[in-house]
Formats: sequence, structure tokens, C-alpha cells
Amino acid sequence: MTISQHTQINLGLLDKVEECLQPSFSVDLGVENLAVFGNKFSGKSTLLKSIIIQIHNRNNEHERIIILDFGHSLLSYNQLPLVYGYFSGENEESIKGCLNKVEEIIKKKNSSADVIHYTFIIDGIDDLFLEGKYERHQETFIDILRKKTKGKMSIIFTSYHSASGVVRLLQFFDNVIAFDLPKEKYEDLFPRKIEKPMVVSGRGVARKGESAYEFQAYYPFVNREQEAESEKSILSDITNKMYADFVADKIKSLADELTETEYSKQYSPLVNEENFVAGVDYFKLEPIKFDLYHAGVIALYGTNFEDKFNLVQRIISHAKKLNPSTKVFLWDDSRLRFKDRLGSVVEVIENSKRFEDIFTDKICKDIFDDTEYNAKTEQYEQQKIKTNKADEFTIYIIQNFRFFNKKPGSEGTQFAIRMCSILQDAAELNYLFLFTNIKPLQQGSMLKDSFNGCIRHAFLCGDIFQFIDTRGRSSVFGDMDSYELKQDFSRTVQGDGFYLDDESDYPQKIKFIVASKQGGK
Repeated sequence: MTISQHTQINLGLLDKVEECLQPSFSVDLGVENLAVFGNKFSGKSTLLKSIIIQIHNRNNEHERIIILDFGHSLLSYNQLPLVYGYFSGENEESIKGCLNKVEEIIKKKNSSADVIHYTFIIDGIDDLFLEGKYERHQETFIDILRKKTKGKMSIIFTSYHSASGVVRLLQFFDNVIAFDLPKEKYEDLFPRKIEKPMVVSGRGVARKGESAYEFQAYYPFVNREQEAESEKSILSDITNKMYADFVADKIKSLADELTETEYSKQYSPLVNEENFVAGVDYFKLEPIKFDLYHAGVIALYGTNFEDKFNLVQRIISHAKKLNPSTKVFLWDDSRLRFKDRLGSVVEVIENSKRFEDIFTDKICKDIFDDTEYNAKTEQYEQQKIKTNKADEFTIYIIQNFRFFNKKPGSEGTQFAIRMCSILQDAAELNYLFLFTNIKPLQQGSMLKDSFNGCIRHAFLCGDIFQFIDTRGRSSVFGDMDSYELKQDFSRTVQGDGFYLDDESDYPQKIKFIVASKQGGK
């Protein structure tokens, strides 16, 4: 089967004043590219929405759409049936993943029996061409334009016309539209002098080849007052009526926020998952998951409290889903941030007790039968490890520096080292220790080696370069090369982090899953 001949997208009307005509201005996505310029709120993204909707209205199941969304205006379109992949322009990993996928598509030879045509849409390409930021990805995109994509892929982008590098792309674009630009900017885009049109919604200038005319865009929505409801209704009809029985493969990709609902759509429902799923690897786009019952010790580093809290909350929720009788104990610090937000979900360990008392009275006796503790020698004798049954899962959240304190004249550090050996022993039982506030430890200290050695899973909530260069040298991430990491990863945003397990020597960048009730979806 071949590509449908109905590849014309009608974008609006041209004003041919000399001829007293108003012909349609259309783009043949089978063989043509389109560049759209304009100020903010001039209608660029709305025109993209119109194009996406028209592609679906053609009812051609051999069409696919890839979106790289710097403008964050097309997120609600990412689940439409013909949208093969949606990539946020929020971070470099997403940009790289998108362009790599486009290159793969161009290189792939389609069989004559199943020819797919792709429309690659970039909303806000100026962000890609920021000076000194994404040079290697700029060249990748220009290489894509140089390749013969006609018949396989059409390319559409929007621009504020703020980056000079964008103008040189126009050699690959016969179709150009401009909305509400400063008067002098039209000279860069059009072959003859153009008067600036009146500022009216959807009013601009369009050219095909060497001819340019004033242009009035078609928009799919009734008016601005009714746009939200009209858009919602149109997208619902496309998904639930026009393409109700249509199922197509989609690229797994990451939006700005990965809610539990969004994850379930792309992967599998979390309600059926036995392992805890922390998030998705940015590069492999595979879930980061593990068995909480055998996790033993999880360490949460970094200063991003919201991402830490989200992880803790989801761990507790997952454990209680598997076992409603799960017990959760919290040793909070003076700020009480976990206590105030977790509320009755946890039983708070009395903070006035000494560190040694907490571990001997509460934790050691919970894990060991007949434990004897000698305060003078800071030693314990274990008679027998309790057999913790599957229905006796217990979580300890340790959000308190006092575990790592070493005061002058105190033997607290030696006691903490001994406690680490308990954590090692407990890892094979159904106990989980969540360290959420880890004090920087001295390089080469016995406590550093003992504590790091018992960590099964480590998460860094925040930027890894700054963390390693400041307070993270004694962490499980501390021996890594900061320069090498900067070559491999971009800076993080809210919801990003890094993951390392006890069998790996290099971290994975991860997009954390957010509980849907917090994510607003």
C-alpha cells in the first residue's frame, strides 16, 4: 500500500488583491516543509493544532506525527492516535532522543507493502538554536533537512525569529508563514517587500516559492472564549469516535511530568505491578523497578525535598498495596516535614531519645530475639535473628542526621558502624530502611565504607554535577568523574534525578513518577 494521495493540508486563504481572488493556501505534506514565524500568542501553536487535527480528519492510518515541544503547547495532543511520539524540549536527553528517532526513521527502508509517512513538528525551534547550547543537536537537525526526506517525512517548525541560526534553515522550506512580526523582520523571510498586516487573530503573510501574499489562517476552534471546550471536544471525537478501533505503535517518550496515569498508558498499569517502579530511564526509556521486600536499604540524596517526599510516599503506598498490614516508622528531625505531610500513615519514633536507644530499643529488638546491649562497650550480642514472615513487612524512614553524628569524645560513630552490620543482615528480611537525610561523611572513614556498603538502591534528587562537587564526595556517587557526567547528562529539572544500584558503577538518569493525585492528571 502506498501513501495516500490526499496529503494536502489547507491552512487558510490568500489575498491576491491584484487578481481579486482569495484562493486556498495549502501545503502538500507528502513533499513539502513548512516554517511558521511569529511573536508570542500570535497563533503559531494554534496553527500546529489545526494541522494535527486535519491530519487525523483525513482518516489516513498510514500517517504518523512526531512532536518536539519546546513551547509546551501540544502536551494534550500526545495521546492522539496518529501521534507516534511526543518529546518535551525541557531537557537535552529528550531532544537527543527525538532527533535520534527521526534519523532512524529516515534511514529505514520501508517495504512497498507498508509505507508510512511522518510529519515532524517542532514547536519553538529557537530553543534548539540558542547560541552555545545545543550545537551538536543543531547540526543533527540540519543533516536531517539535507537528506532526501520527501515522500517519507515532512518537517514543520515554529519560531519567534529570535535566533539568527533559524533563518538559514529556510533554504529547505518553500512554505513560510509569518504572524505579527516587527516590520523589519519580514524582509528576512520574504522575497519582496511586504507590508505588515493588521494585527488580527490568524492574520499574517504566507509564501510558496517566490510568491507571497497576506494570509488568513483557518483555526479549528470557534473563538478564544470557547477554545478550551471546543478543543477538548474535538480531541475526544478523534480518539473515541473516528479512531476508536485504531491501535498503532507509539514511541515511549517522556513529557515534562510523568504521572502514574501517564506511565500506565505508555507501559502497563501500576496496579498490576508487583515491583516498585520509581521512574523511567531517560535513554533506554525502560522502567526503573525493584522488589521492595528485598531492597534492604534505600538512600535518598539531594536537596529536592518534593522529589524525595514523592518517592517515600509512593514507596509506602506500594508496600501497603502489596501488604495492607505494613508498618511504617519515622525518625524525623526537628523540621518535621515528613511527619507533618505523612500524618497518620507513619508511627513517629520519639525524637527525644538518644540515637543508641532508638536502635537498641526499637530496631534491634524488632529484628533480633534476645538481644543484649552493653552501653559501656557499645556492643550487642545477637542470639537469634527473627524470622520475618511475608506478612510482617516493616519500613523505617530515617530523616535524621543524628544517625551520622560524631561528637567530640563520643563513640557514636562506632555504634553507627555496628548498626550498619545490622542493616546488612536485615536486607534479606522483609525490613526496609529509607535514609532520606544523609550527612556528608568523612572520606576514608569506616562509617562511610560501612554505610555505603549496605545501600542496595540509591537515588539522587537533583543535579548530579553540583552534588558531587560540593557535598556528595563521600556518597555512593562520589567516585564518579564530574566532567564525564556533564558530557553524558544535561542539567535536571523538577522530577528528574539519578539512580544507582549496588550492582552498577554508573548512574542512570531517571524521570520520577509522580502520584497522579499530585500531578493534576
